[in-house]
Amino acid sequence: MKRILPFLLLGLPFYAAAQTVIATDGNSYQGEYNGLSWTIGETVVETESNDSQQLTQGFQQAWADITIDVDEPLSENTISVYPNPVRHVLHVDIDRPETGQRLELRDMAGKLVLQETVQSTMTDLNMEEYASGLYHLRVFAPNDAALKTFTISITK
Repeated sequence: MKRILPFLLLGLPFYAAAQTVIATDGNSYQGEYNGLSWTIGETVVETESNDSQQLTQGFQQAWADITIDVDEPLSENTISVYPNPVRHVLHVDIDRPETGQRLELRDMAGKLVLQETVQSTMTDLNMEEYASGLYHLRVFAPNDAALKTFTISITK
């Protein structure tokens, strides 16, 4: 048994199934602006395209077109945040603050870590109590519309 085990272990990499197709048939169709997917043996790998369409032959290829859009209305205020990266105190300078404007600081997981109402043109935020990393600082108008988003780097 001890002599067979090394040979069995050497043969394990041959069982890897990366980019392998074992199929006798295939199917898929989507419609409403195209879509097609078939698998039978897959011996040919080739791509054909024209100005508006693309046909990819070969191993099933995943494709995703994901667009994330944050709609931030134009603000007549000039908003500055500095220094970035920050170690101790982050200065938020809003040219013409409005009553009810607020700031939100969220970590990369989206957890709210700080919320503060803007009182004057300069707001100082103490960053010493937060862990090093990237955060999103959003400036909100009184009607809760996001005016501006900043990515803040806290370093220790």
